[in-house]
Amino acid sequence: MQSLGAHIAQGIANIEGTFATITDSQIDAAVEAMLASRKIWVLGFRSSHPFADYFQWQITQVVENIVAIPGGGQTLGEHLVSVGKDDVAVVFGLRRRIARMEMVLSAIEKSGAKLLYITDEGLPHRPGAAWHFRCQTLAPGPLFNHVSAMAICHLLATRAIERSGAAGRTRLRGIETIGDALEEL
Repeated sequence: MQSLGAHIAQGIANIEGTFATITDSQIDAAVEAMLASRKIWVLGFRSSHPFADYFQWQITQVVENIVAIPGGGQTLGEHLVSVGKDDVAVVFGLRRRIARMEMVLSAIEKSGAKLLYITDEGLPHRPGAAWHFRCQTLAPGPLFNHVSAMAICHLLATRAIERSGAAGRTRLRGIETIGDALEEL
């Protein structure tokens, strides 16, 4: 059994290793593309699914037209047919990827949408991706450490809120107003 210190140290090393390969300009370009897009499509399978849902939930604070796909009972074809050149697709592809991941990525690339691909360090750079962020996932125990994937989600969402300008602030205020009226918070 690994010590608490070993887990903390590995998490810190994973974050540092991940962000050593990503520049501010890459983050800003991805965020600007999302904010300017017609629609943001977010997807992830298996261990990537919760990150896709979390990312969609955070970005919806300032972007109205964002969806995590597929939803319950839906197929990918029902969504991928609608992905277009004015869109951004954010795909989480952490280990273990589904067998048809290559086909999904190819369909997105053929659509002309900008692809933000967030994976573990085990994949080589994907030439068809506008941005490919490779997360360090080493761990002292039997499970992959996904702290760097969550850190990327956090940074992208925070930067999107910061850069969304007046439209984003208006949306945030509207969400708060309705939340207060419904006593949701």
